Amino acid sequence: MLALFDSRWTDSYFRNSSITLGDMAFLSASFTSAFHIFELIFDEQLKPLLLAHHLGAIVLVQAFLPTAASLPATRVIELNRTIAMANICLCWATLDAPLVIASYVIWILQRTWVRSDTGLRKLYSSGFYFTAFSTFFEVSAVIYFGARHWSQFSALQALTISCMQVLFTSAKTKVCNHLWMGYTSPLKKSS
Repeated sequence: MLALFDSRWTDSYFRNSSITLGDMAFLSASFTSAFHIFELIFDEQLKPLLLAHHLGAIVLVQAFLPTAASLPATRVIELNRTIAMANICLCWATLDAPLVIASYVIWILQRTWVRSDTGLRKLYSSGFYFTAFSTFFEVSAVIYFGARHWSQFSALQALTISCMQVLFTSAKTKVCNHLWMGYTSPLKKSS
């Protein structure tokens, strides 16, 4: 809502609610950090890139959000830069969360529920198209927000956004490739 509708941290989350967008941001930041900490503790096969991502997300969420929410309005340039960067980060978080949830659902269904080749093919096909669409939408949204606020970013922020988007897109491309290979492997076996 902050990114798409130019809302403020102090606006109500629901109509006539005492819960603000800032309250929900802190709650979601806590959940995100808890999820990453849980995965760092219990996942024994966490790859170095995911380890760096999780540690970075914990630091970013715990440090950046309070800074963005408490930055005084008198420092307009820093405030605009912070809000523009927050818009990009919120865009990444909003568009990445459904993909992470979908990957866990696919992983669970693959191991427990789906037993037939046709069912697995449908599962991988759905996962592939969902991942491809979300990746395309994420890249489009980040390009839109980046172009909209590019003049406000410092050189370091612009470089960070560009590098992070390349990393995110390449990671999602690997996920798409894995899902596509899962989709096409039963076809190769039957040929």
